[in-house]
Amino acid sequence: MDEDELSSSPHRAEALPAFAPLTALWVGRYASTNHSVLFLWVDGIASIGAGAGKPKKLVLVVVQDELKQQPAVTLRRSRWALKDSPFFAPGDARPCRGVCTFEILLGDIAGLDYWNPLLVDASRVVIEARCLTRRWFPDLRSCGLHFGWDLGASPAALYRPVKGEVGVELPQVVLLTENCKLHTSPSKVGPSYWQPRAEEASFARINAVVRAAERVVGGPTSPRRSLDFSGGDTSPTSQVHDGDGGTGSCASHQVDSDSSVMEVLYNRTVNFRFDDPFLPYVLREVIHDPEHTRLLRLCEAGIPAWAIVLPRYIGCYHRFMRHFVAVVVVFISCLSMLLGFYDLYKRIPLVRSLLKQSLGPLSQRLEELVVVRLSVLLGWFLPYSTILRRARDALHFFCSVLGALVAALASPLAFLCSANYEQNSTQRRFKRRCATTLP
Repeated sequence: MDEDELSSSPHRAEALPAFAPLTALWVGRYASTNHSVLFLWVDGIASIGAGAGKPKKLVLVVVQDELKQQPAVTLRRSRWALKDSPFFAPGDARPCRGVCTFEILLGDIAGLDYWNPLLVDASRVVIEARCLTRRWFPDLRSCGLHFGWDLGASPAALYRPVKGEVGVELPQVVLLTENCKLHTSPSKVGPSYWQPRAEEASFARINAVVRAAERVVGGPTSPRRSLDFSGGDTSPTSQVHDGDGGTGSCASHQVDSDSSVMEVLYNRTVNFRFDDPFLPYVLREVIHDPEHTRLLRLCEAGIPAWAIVLPRYIGCYHRFMRHFVAVVVVFISCLSMLLGFYDLYKRIPLVRSLLKQSLGPLSQRLEELVVVRLSVLLGWFLPYSTILRRARDALHFFCSVLGALVAALASPLAFLCSANYEQNSTQRRFKRRCATTLP
């Protein structure tokens, strides 16, 4: 079919865009809060862009907004806050600068959950990755040269990042809607995907409070007076990161030839939201890739809700916890089913006679080896209320002893603290009196 026939045909085949804007991104328990642009780049899929023949991967790109307020010293040095944030740049002067990318190979995806409801800004994708590669670039030009992007294309190219007058721009499709509007609707602030979200507003409030506290204590540049509650090393050049907040995963650092900083992160959960009309079709092409057929099974299986909440809000999560819980649930289900069959076998004579006729001598042998010894023991132990009652009384006794011990120790400690406070106040009054009486 030539060009004239294509132009006259009512149907037109278009390649899906390789770039897709995102609205929010979490890597583990850390959220991106200082970005100006978030987008996803799909590489290696023949029907998406022009990346056929390359390693098939998903690349999440975070372009930081250096005009926004940087995190406080306490937040960036404390392990309970942002010390191990993967969005930070090398160094401790201005951590939120440059461009951060997270590469996830399709073969390294261990879990996948997709949710696209009919709600505003609620569509999200959760990916459990065995490992992902984090790279940091000083600007978007270095990032584009590394990945082979044609940044010199026309600004009208759909979803291709370009350097604008103010910052980085991503020509996008914003649907005109009348009923589905947020509090920051396009009719008020102009059409754009990157409006302030809840996590960004929360970070801004916490950052303002911590900065004010640092100024009261002694200034944010004083390492001795900064509000460091981590109790550990505050060196900004630490090169060992935990996984999703304490899973024992490590990160290895390396410097590439193009001056980008590379870091391999293990056992991370990536969670991103989107509101783009083309991204569902892009993800559909990804999970139906013939070389990675298990992605479709992972998408159908999904991820439990608790396995999504834990890494995002607490961080104490590893993907093997999900497999362990699944094995425990299956074991308990099988055990309950065996106990139910045993109850039928003992209480209904017709079932007992049917099993004896079907199995013959094997039924007697099975009853001696398994049913009589194991099932009777479990059937006696589980519903036995006396054992449960004694265990409950022992737990109450332990709690009462612990409460009495805490109460016994609390009063002397309170007395010592009050005495120390009165002594310090007396010494201060005495020093002030001496200072006023001396000539």
